[in-house]
Amino acid sequence: MTQKPSFKETFAFLKRILILFIFLILSCNELTAKTEIPITRTNIPPKIDGIIDDDAWKNRKPLPELVTYNPIEGQKPKEKTDVYITYDDNYFYLAFICYDSNISQLKATVAPREAWSGDDMIAFAFDTFNSNREAYIININPYGNPKDFISSISGYTDYNWDIIIHTGTKIYKDCWTVEVAIPFNSLSFDDSKENQEWGFYCLRKDRKNNETSIYPAWTRKIRNYFAQAGVLKGLKNIKSGKNLEFLPYLLSSYLDRENREHNYDIGINVNYNISSKLTLSTTFNPDYSQIEADPLNIDINQRNPFWLEEKRPFFSQGMDIFNTGMLDIVYTRNIVNPISGIKICGKYPNFSLGVVSALDKGINDNKNDLYNLLRIKKNILKESSVGLLATFNDDLNNYYSNRVFSIDAVLAFPHNYTLKWQSAYSQTKSKEEQSDSTYSEINKHALAHLISFERQSESMFSAIWMNSFPENFQLGSGYLRYDYIGRRELGLDNIFWFRNFKKSLNEIELDIGTNAKFDMKNELLEKYAWTDLEFDWKNNFWNEINLNLNHDHFKEKDFYSTELEINAHKRISGQFDYWFDSSTGSKPYYGDSELNWNNSFTGWHYYLETGINAKIFKRISISSKIAKEDFYFSFKAKRKYYSYNFRNKITWMIANKMHLRNITQGKYVKLNFKDEYGLDGTLNKTFSTSLLLSYEYSPLSNIYFGCNLNNISNYHNIFGDIQIFFKINYLGNL
Repeated sequence: MTQKPSFKETFAFLKRILILFIFLILSCNELTAKTEIPITRTNIPPKIDGIIDDDAWKNRKPLPELVTYNPIEGQKPKEKTDVYITYDDNYFYLAFICYDSNISQLKATVAPREAWSGDDMIAFAFDTFNSNREAYIININPYGNPKDFISSISGYTDYNWDIIIHTGTKIYKDCWTVEVAIPFNSLSFDDSKENQEWGFYCLRKDRKNNETSIYPAWTRKIRNYFAQAGVLKGLKNIKSGKNLEFLPYLLSSYLDRENREHNYDIGINVNYNISSKLTLSTTFNPDYSQIEADPLNIDINQRNPFWLEEKRPFFSQGMDIFNTGMLDIVYTRNIVNPISGIKICGKYPNFSLGVVSALDKGINDNKNDLYNLLRIKKNILKESSVGLLATFNDDLNNYYSNRVFSIDAVLAFPHNYTLKWQSAYSQTKSKEEQSDSTYSEINKHALAHLISFERQSESMFSAIWMNSFPENFQLGSGYLRYDYIGRRELGLDNIFWFRNFKKSLNEIELDIGTNAKFDMKNELLEKYAWTDLEFDWKNNFWNEINLNLNHDHFKEKDFYSTELEINAHKRISGQFDYWFDSSTGSKPYYGDSELNWNNSFTGWHYYLETGINAKIFKRISISSKIAKEDFYFSFKAKRKYYSYNFRNKITWMIANKMHLRNITQGKYVKLNFKDEYGLDGTLNKTFSTSLLLSYEYSPLSNIYFGCNLNNISNYHNIFGDIQIFFKINYLGNL
């Protein structure tokens, strides 16, 4: 057991950090002036239908022309785009006219909200505090399907942020159009100011020409994209309002495994805007909100636990403040089955605050854990920030507690340099049963650190980093990879971009890096090196070649491996694209189970994954993939196991906001023989299919009716695990 750091050692370390911190702050740079974007109020709100003929747009000049960012900066786009903006007391309005000389090549996916990628799209961003640190970003495809998220200068992106967005689109022979209305009460801003100054930019992605155009213009010479946004002038006398939102849900389901079960579930979330900058949220029996199942993962030969996405509204909305972009001290999927919770989150011009408390009863009511989270973040200078984070995890039924206290900073300097630093102290108390049936108290303390120094220019990105995680460091409310525990890591990465090719290439990206892991006595345990070469071609083709050289140390064994990866993605038209990912080489096998690590070895594997995305009819799209892996004891030796994994999704847009979709997926993993412990050759064989009819009025007001057939292992139990459910959510406002 490692010893608790002494007060003298801790104080000396913090003193060195403080001196360095003050020195670096004094070196931070100022920003150049932003482009001013005038905006005027409308007295007649436009009808959001995609037809740009309303009085609100008449006699209104579009914004200056967009200019290219990709593949070459500062040029006139191949296709013209007109953008209009206005506002009234309640909404911010935008209109886009996207001219297109070959509309048949338009890429537009038929899918529910946010369930698309790689489409033609328009996008815009609001930095409502003009902080140059983060922004609300909204992407919209030609069918009016939005993706909304929060992006931060720290590198963290919060895809769980969802707001009410009203969109209308039309596709014509020579253009496609978008109208958008964003309610002000969905955004956090300082409404005590009469004159608002928001950071703003808009862009268009033209997939057939592989071109991104934007206004105001961006340059890769400046690292911070938010600092290159324009600033809106003329946004006056708008209020967010003290909006009360309530989100009840009702779930009724029929479940047939061995016994028939009829289940009913009800819960509610309530949000109250104390001010335009501060929101109070409470929940009772929070909705899990997972209508679509996670993809099935092959869980054999895994050294680390899978990361699971958070989909519950209470634990996703407004939680971006708890992410530092470095260490995952807060990972809310640890809260498995919460009974209730309360949350206060606020964003001010230079200050952010978050407080969360939740009670978790666990699976089958097998625990009684209390989670408390606290986050404070302060913006300093023009692009930098510092923050404090604390988490408290207590098992109320057993003697267990975990405390984590953290300080972090993101500091921006002249010439595109950035320093990221985080230090965290953990304390864990528990009891362990002794041979005489008595219990002894265990008290573990540890101090962990992460620090990185980065520089990004027009044609190069460089980073060097170091982290340290002692054996006793634990995150009761967070997520930490197993292969980081008891390790120190030192790494270096360099990425080079080569552009402006005259013929068939848009860009070449070369990534060369290495890192090494040491034990806490600074003895070398593991080392890695990689070379990644990516080609972006002008004919909508992308491919990658990656070579990895690894030395892993696991359970007192050393594994040396070399792996070659070849990946490719081709867009045939606006209706069809395909990809494949492949790899081969030596690879560690970590054992058949946690109880049987001793049979680990370095083997040889082959992996191939291929898939397609296609729009087979105007309103029907399909997305399919299949993957296969073979693992051998060595090159050309006997096979240890093989696995298959497939997923197929078909979506039919019956009407606007109404969809019918089917997901069929399965995995099959098999050992070629029984091992010395008598394990059966088949490790995992699972098949499932899901049919869902949905009507989504808004992100949180929707109706679902579905049927799931789960855990099908053979034709005898097709209906052995069937679930039929009806679910309704309604977002109300007062």
